[in-house]
Parts: sequence; structure tokens; C-alpha cells
Amino acid sequence: MLEIACGTGRNLDHIARHDPGWVLYALDISREILRSARAKPGMCAALAHGDACDFDTDALFGVAQSDGIILSCSLSLIPDWHRALAARHDLTLEFSHLHTSHALHAFLGHCVA
Repeated sequence: MLEIACGTGRNLDHIARHDPGWVLYALDISREILRSARAKPGMCAALAHGDACDFDTDALFGVAQSDGIILSCSLSLIPDWHRALAARHDLTLEFSHLHTSHALHAFLGHCVA
């Protein structure tokens, strides 16, 4: 599972606690916020510095595709969000999911169930 614009890693922490079967990857454009995410006790996601509109998961994490992508409340913070969203369809495997802020709430609820 890849989270784009992961911020402090709150969603990653939630997923790891409630559905530990996921392999988690995440990126954010802010090096400062990534330092904060890395400092979280128990952070198990691979974190990398990257721009939502221009990144290479193979170079950052050694994986070409993901089982799903999370963009939680981040699209409104990405100036060229159309480009960021359109460019990500190639990263998900067939029958995978793209979770945005509204769909993410339901997905995270599923993890707890």
C-alpha cells in the first residue's frame, strides 16, 4: 500500500495497527514532515522524499506497483492535483484500489472491522 503525501504517518500507523498484513510505503514532499513521521514509535512504513506529481516507486522503494494508493486530504494541498491523480493509475495492480479522503474513511473503518 502506497500513501502519497503521507504527512506525519497517521494513516500508516492506523493501518499497521489494525491490518498488519500490508507492506506500507509512503512519500511526502516535506523533508521536515518526514523526519516527524520517522520519529513515530513503531513506524514500519518505508518513507521517502518525493513529489506527488513526479516520483518513481521503483527508484524510491524497489517496487513497480502497489496493491493500493492512499491520498488522504492531500489532493487539496497539491497544486497540480489533476496531474498527480492521473499519473498514479499505472502504479496499482489490476483489481487494486485508489483511496482518496472520502473513500479512505470507509477503508480505514474496514481495517478495524
